[in-house]
Amino acid sequence: MAFSALSFIAALVAGSTAFRVKPKKRNQGRPAQIGGIFAIAAPGSAQPGLQNPKGGCFPGIRWAAVKKQWFGQEADTATTITGIFGFKHPFMDFKLLDYKDPSGKSKLYNCGRDVQDRPRGLSKIALHNKDNYAAAMKDLDLGWAGVMHALSQIGNIESYNFNLTAAGANARKLGWHLIGSAIAPPGKGGYVGEQISHLFQKPESKECIVTFEGSTSFGDWRANLNLQKKPFCGYSKNNAFIADDDATDHEEMIQSGQSMVHKGFMDALMEIVKNSDWQTNIRAKFPSCSKVYATGHSLGGAQAELFGACVNMAPQSGEDGYEHYKYMGWNV
Repeated sequence: MAFSALSFIAALVAGSTAFRVKPKKRNQGRPAQIGGIFAIAAPGSAQPGLQNPKGGCFPGIRWAAVKKQWFGQEADTATTITGIFGFKHPFMDFKLLDYKDPSGKSKLYNCGRDVQDRPRGLSKIALHNKDNYAAAMKDLDLGWAGVMHALSQIGNIESYNFNLTAAGANARKLGWHLIGSAIAPPGKGGYVGEQISHLFQKPESKECIVTFEGSTSFGDWRANLNLQKKPFCGYSKNNAFIADDDATDHEEMIQSGQSMVHKGFMDALMEIVKNSDWQTNIRAKFPSCSKVYATGHSLGGAQAELFGACVNMAPQSGEDGYEHYKYMGWNV
């Protein structure tokens, strides 16, 4: 009898474990994709221009300010200057902001090879002011109803704001909540200055905006002037080089359809995303977002482009570029 009872109990235990629901492992699912890149006054960031691996064109819009004069067109210096060194803009829709056209009817260029080299015109640094961009973009819709106004103000203004209380209050006026922020100290030797990044969320839709800061310090300009072209996030092999580059530490010429990126912009991005506060306060919250939009002005716009491009490439462990992606990607 004792043996039979023990056998019966053992059978019940075994049976119960067979029907037990196993908890899901963390990080299951597929790699997330960027909801949109909204680069404001960004310089060209790669050679050739980055292409979305999920269809060629990235979702979102890039803006650049111009001003038509009697002698021709002036263009924001920051959006054209790196083109002298071979850097191109990414494949995505491009919007001219003509400061002499307050109605905002200046041309929207659909994604194509032509957008890599726009805008064109006589260099004018005075057109780069973030507040002027915010004013010119304020009432634009461009097919992104419900988020464009917030993006135009947050990407231009709040992306520079180190006052978290003020940034949160300003976002709430637009219907968004500040749900995370991170500050990265200056890089080693002052290369790349102190940076801030915010994550805003719209409560009703759970859409999120992650911001990257533009140049504000000598350290940022040291990065801006680092014009080396380097592999990034799987957009070329880690040992690739470009024929006109003087680098000697690579072994294989870049292949058709691949790109190398501006090293200074890449370094600035990696300084902020590798920061422990950014990992805890921003990246860890991406899974709570229905979509993630990346934005920033100037250097911040270039970082938004590289961030969105890396998220969409999603190289996995053991693949070229995973050393970058592992700090930015998340699963859904």
